[in-house]
Amino acid sequence: MRAIIFLAIVGVAFGINLCKDVKKSDLSSAFANARAGSNLILGASCPSFDFDNVALSGSCKAIVRQATCYGLKAAESYDVDTVNYGLLAEDVSNMEHLGNLACDQARNCFLQVKAAMENCLAENEDFVADTIAAAEKVYKDDFAARVASFANSNKGSLLGDIATMAVDRFSSAADIQDFIDQYLTEAP
Repeated sequence: MRAIIFLAIVGVAFGINLCKDVKKSDLSSAFANARAGSNLILGASCPSFDFDNVALSGSCKAIVRQATCYGLKAAESYDVDTVNYGLLAEDVSNMEHLGNLACDQARNCFLQVKAAMENCLAENEDFVADTIAAAEKVYKDDFAARVASFANSNKGSLLGDIATMAVDRFSSAADIQDFIDQYLTEAP
């Protein structure tokens, strides 16, 4: 569930705030976990990377905050045996809000993250390889068994199938590199 990670101005302008009813302690915990994860993965390859400065400020602040709140709410809402159309229908306005927010802010947030990554590349010529190796180690040491167990015990569910697809897609550092080259690296 990386991706994730990334979404609020349009929604706030329309009065939508996905952080309403989200406990501040839950939001703080999610950010603390993301901060720790970024330190585990980027700490050695880019010591100057500052999660708070990149993700929780400037062009990324609203989108990251709103997307995190949505993720926290969705984890609770979709923790059911079967996701049905009624449950999805209740969430359409939230998804619309995130979509509008992404259209409005994702480009500038991406540019902010890209600038941070370019700084890391300037500091360490092996940044990409070092970061991929760190991510693979963290995944294998801490998450692979849990993800596989979750996928196996949730076969046929939306989240179980997504976990299975992720496990099938990303099984090595080379898979991660291929993904980065395909979706995140500009063509020459």
